[in-house]
Amino acid sequence: TQTRSDARDRIIAYNQALRDVCATYAPRCRFDGEWVFNEPGVAAELSTVDYLHPNVAGQTHFAQSYAQGFNW
Repeated sequence: TQTRSDARDRIIAYNQALRDVCATYAPRCRFDGEWVFNEPGVAAELSTVDYLHPNVAGQTHFAQSYAQGFNW
């Protein structure tokens, strides 16, 4: 839908702004390369309250994957 497309475009623009600002402050700022944006999720990992935010299983998935995939 248009709303979904608009939201995706806004997130892409926001991520680009984060990347640009972080590059200005490197090495004190590290950008995750849009890890969360690119990490696949499944419907079973969404909260049934708003169907947007991750539920406990989704939070666990992100935490474990992020810990393995990104070196702070």
